[in-house]
Order: sequence, then structure tokens, then C-alpha cells
Amino acid sequence: AAFSLVGVVIVMIGGYALWGALEGAGIEKSRALQYSIVIMSVLGLVFCYLCIIPIDEKRYSATGPAQIGMRDSLKLTFENRPFIPYLVGTICLWFGLNVVSESATYYVTVLLGKPETFASIVFAFVFGVALVFFPIINIFSRIIGKKMIMILSLAVFAVCAVLIYYLGSESLILSPINQAFIIFGVMG
Repeated sequence: AAFSLVGVVIVMIGGYALWGALEGAGIEKSRALQYSIVIMSVLGLVFCYLCIIPIDEKRYSATGPAQIGMRDSLKLTFENRPFIPYLVGTICLWFGLNVVSESATYYVTVLLGKPETFASIVFAFVFGVALVFFPIINIFSRIIGKKMIMILSLAVFAVCAVLIYYLGSESLILSPINQAFIIFGVMG
């Protein structure tokens, strides 16, 4: 989870920062975005290979062909009743996270009226909060259980997702920037 968070931080903060830097160097906006995507993709590929190249797979795992077909495997998976709610919750969580992160430019440019590069500041705040809460969540998961943490986290995320609808409007008391930092901070 920690390395996943670091990877997301590099892409979500570094990507926007790189985009802004390329624009600042005089490259046209859409071309700067394209270059940023290519650079981040190549960087991601390099880091993926850095993780797998040093591992001697034959030394650490015994591989063999699957003893069960795809259809039977799916049937066994969906017969596992306790797994279904976990699967649905996990799919919903990742779907929501991806919708929010992929819409960041829209939130920043349209709802907040800021330049695209401001998204890196918002994401730095989100991931900073997430980093601070990593150990806190671990402590609370031992006290109240991982299931309850997952349920509470999804509920908080759902409330924040609804509040994004109102982001930048006068329906919320604070200024749009403060709204964004509070909503995204709580999401973090």
C-alpha cells in the first residue's frame, strides 16, 4: 500500500507539475500534456521493471499449469459468499477513486477556476493527509476491525463524493478553495 501510494503521488503530483513545467518552457498546452503522459508512462514502465528484474522467480515460487478451468474458477469464486460483499465494495472503492482522480483537472479548472497545475497542489494535500493517516488507520483497524474501517471509509468517501457535486458553489459555506481542501483532505 505504501509503494502504491508513492507511485500515485509521483504520477498525480509530478505529472501535473511536469505538465506545468513543459508549458512554462514554451510548449503548447496539449503537446505539453502529451509529453507529460509519455514521460510518466516510460518512468512507470522503468520502475515496474526495476521491481521485477532482480527477483529470481524460479527460486521463490513453484509454478505449474492450473488444475481448474476459468469457468470453474469463477464459479468457485462466486460461491464464496463472504467474498462477494468484499469484491463489490472493493470494485466500488476503486471505481470511485478513479472517477475522482481522473476528474481532477475538471474540478480544478472548471469548478475552482484555477490552472491545471493547481491539481498537483490539491493532490499533494490529499496524499499528505493519506500518508499521515496510514498509521492511524492501522491502529484503529486493530481496535475496531478491518471490516468496520472499510465500511466507515466507504461511507466517508461516499459523503465526500456527494459534496464534490457542490464544489465551487455557494451551497457550501466556505470559499471554493477551502471547500476543495476540506473535501479532498477528508477523502485522503
